Amino acid sequence: MEPTALSFSSLVNRLKLLGATVVTSPPAPEGWVWLFGMNKGTFPLSKGPMYPIKARTGTEIIPGRMISKILKRLDLDLSQQSQFWNIEEHTQYQAASSTR
Repeated sequence: MEPTALSFSSLVNRLKLLGATVVTSPPAPEGWVWLFGMNKGTFPLSKGPMYPIKARTGTEIIPGRMISKILKRLDLDLSQQSQFWNIEEHTQYQAASSTR
């Protein structure tokens, strides 16, 4: 599957859904987010692959190629990567109502 760009919040939420550990500051340095791969430990006892990424606004777009590199760095196997890309996100739309 061709990687597609996602918003930063979408990237983080999808990783959390798969069971990855996402650590914001503190204890990560100010302005950074640590992404830990699929492990059984809890922070700060997390072991295994880690990817530091600068904190961004939730709507900032992360390129698909960068996301693919993050998934590989976190040692997600092909099945887990497929699950990551197949997560469907739903947005809640509010109907505009006029009350005059």
